[in-house]
Parts: sequence; C-alpha cells; structure tokens
Amino acid sequence: MAKLDRRSVAALPGPDGGRFDVVHWDDDLPGFGLRVLSSGARSWVVRYRIGTRQRNVSLGKASALPPAKAREEAARILARTKLGQDTRVEIEARRAVASAPKERTLGDVVELYARHGIAGQKARTQVETRRYLEKHWAPLHRLPFARVGRREVAARLLELRDASGAVAANRARSALSALYAWAIQQGMADQNPVVGTRKNAEASRERTLRPEEMKALWDATAGPGDHAAIVRLLLLAGQRREEVAAMRWGEVDLERGVWTLPAARTKNGRAHEVPLSLQAQALLESLPRPEGRDLVFGRGGGPFSGWSQSKRRLDAKVGFTGWTLHDLRRTVVTGMAEMGVQPHVVEAVVNHVGGHNKVGVAGVYNRATYAGEKRAALQAWADCLDGVVAGASPRVVVLEGCRAGGEGRRQP
Repeated sequence: MAKLDRRSVAALPGPDGGRFDVVHWDDDLPGFGLRVLSSGARSWVVRYRIGTRQRNVSLGKASALPPAKAREEAARILARTKLGQDTRVEIEARRAVASAPKERTLGDVVELYARHGIAGQKARTQVETRRYLEKHWAPLHRLPFARVGRREVAARLLELRDASGAVAANRARSALSALYAWAIQQGMADQNPVVGTRKNAEASRERTLRPEEMKALWDATAGPGDHAAIVRLLLLAGQRREEVAAMRWGEVDLERGVWTLPAARTKNGRAHEVPLSLQAQALLESLPRPEGRDLVFGRGGGPFSGWSQSKRRLDAKVGFTGWTLHDLRRTVVTGMAEMGVQPHVVEAVVNHVGGHNKVGVAGVYNRATYAGEKRAALQAWADCLDGVVAGASPRVVVLEGCRAGGEGRRQP
C-alpha cells in the first residue's frame, strides 16, 4: 500500500468476501491506516503496542479529518508510545469523564426534595419549607451536594442569624437538616452536615423601634440605593423582608395604589393586597426602572442580596444596634395598635391569619371588606411616621397626628 493521501483514500476498496471491514495501512507511517466498513464509511485509525498489548485508536471520520491532519495526529500518538504513554487509556478516561452524569448540587437536591420529600406536609408547612430552602440556602445551591460540609453550613447559619435573627436561622437549619435526613434515606448522602452546628437560643422578640430610632433610620436611608429603599418601604408598609426584596413591577399598580402579592410569594400561601400610602407610592415612583427588568430591587436575574453587609453599614450610620429588619414589621403593627386600629385590620394589613382572620367563609368575607380599612390604617401610619421624621414629640404624634383614616401627606 502506498502513502495514504486524498486521492488514494477515495479510491481504496471496501471489504470483500462478506467481511465487516478492512484496514488499508500507510507505507510511510507504520501503524497509521484507513478503516473502510462494508457500509462504505471510512475512518482513520492508529495501531500500536504497549508492552504485549495491541491498541487500536480511532482518530475520526475520513470525511471530517483531512489525510494530512490525520497523519499528523497519528505521528504524535505513535511518538508517545515510544515513551510508554498509552493514548488509548487517556482517551477512554476523557470519554468517561465527559459521559459521566453531572455532579448533583445542593440546588438539585432542593428541587427533588420539594417535589418528592415534603408531599406529606401540610400546605402551609410546604410553603415554609420551600421558602427556607430556596431562599435562605440559595448561596449554597451551586455547591456539589457531596461537598457541602459542616463548615459551609455553620458559616451560612451565622450569616442568617445576623441578617434575619435567631428564629429564622433555626428554622432554616431545621429545613436543611430534614432535607439531609431524606437524602440519606434515598441513598444520596451518607451524613448530615447540619449535625453538630449550633442552634440559637430563641427568645420571644418584643423589640420595636422608638420614635427617635425611627427618625435616625429614616435619615440614614436618604439617597439612592436598594437597601435604603427597602428599609423605608418596610417601615411604611409593614410587610416581610423577603416579600419586599423580591417585589416585581408587575405586582405594583401605582395608578390604584396597590401592591398585589401572589400566593406563591407569601408566607401563608394566600394572595395579599397591600394598599400603598401616598408616601409609599412616591418612594416607588422615585426608583429607577430599567427596561426589561421586572424585579424592583437587586441586580442581574435575582432579587436584592447582601443583607449582612448592608445592615452593618446601616448600623454604623444610625448609631444603634440590637435590631433586625423584622423589628420594623413589629414596629408598624405596634404603632397601628397604639393609633387605635382594630386588631383584625392590623392582621389583615400584615397578612397574618390569626384569631381575627380565620380561613373559610369568614376569611373570604374579611379579605373582601377590609381593603378600605387597610388603606386608611397604612395611610394614617405613614402620616404618623412623617411626624416622627419631622421630630415631633412622640406624645403629640400619637395623640394628635396619628388617627386611622387620616388625609395623608405625600412625601416627595
């Protein structure tokens, strides 16, 4: 056989006598050949020996790889065999890695657990479990599941405690531990990295901000920035941090002055309408609205993040610590109660299903008839906050300036 080139390759015959294939070897480069199948398909091959073992390596289809390139690759492989390097083994190893299933991440297991592991839980518990796993543990979602260790879990729990409080950190800890218990049962994990991490002591929080603290907080959040706007909106509307942080423009109707939270985004799994005070509307209208982005806060494809660092900077500005963003919600609730807003209206404002707002027919009726009361309460609270920010005496603010159903003053 002469040298394999473009002309000779096209003319080489296929196998005869019922054979499956035939290899035509090159005279100039021993071990380099062209394999022709009975179907007519042609591919380049290299044959060599490592010790007593004969190896055959396919270089690719002749239609895709020109003879000169195939010869060059064959020469490289044959030269390596003289150094004892087995190209066939290396190729098989690379193929094994390429064909191996993608390494499962924590986020992958969270999805599996949400679909199959919590089916027996009550609907409300399922919502809570998903929220803790999908939101609180999101920073670890891209880690390979098998490599999530106690160090990573403990560090994240510390971040959660600082940003959301001991109770939220403990609930997130329990949710992740339950996920790992399920994963162990399914054979996806051998141990639970939550075991051995610290559970925070839970004291029932009663912390509310004093008027001078509210003023300091408002003054410290003047100017641009997502975190500043979120803090002000929390203080105006009394909703949950996660709900505000993931607010979408599609949920907000500035013409009607209503923010509608879908059931999938609320803690209790019920859709919730939040009447926007004039002050809250003005705040939202002042925010930038990039084209093509529905999320009000945050960057890229997700909602606002970076809570811990932003909170530390804010603490330094206001000059006091020992408070959490959830305390703002409690401050709004307590302030409304002191203003004389009825308990069932306060619960409706913050979407809390308690003794005054039960499920069933009564719950549907209440949600339908409290819209006006909620708007009056939130507007009165925003007007009250105006007085606090202006530096009025707390007694004057509460007794003279804060009446549910006030006219409302729009802040620019």
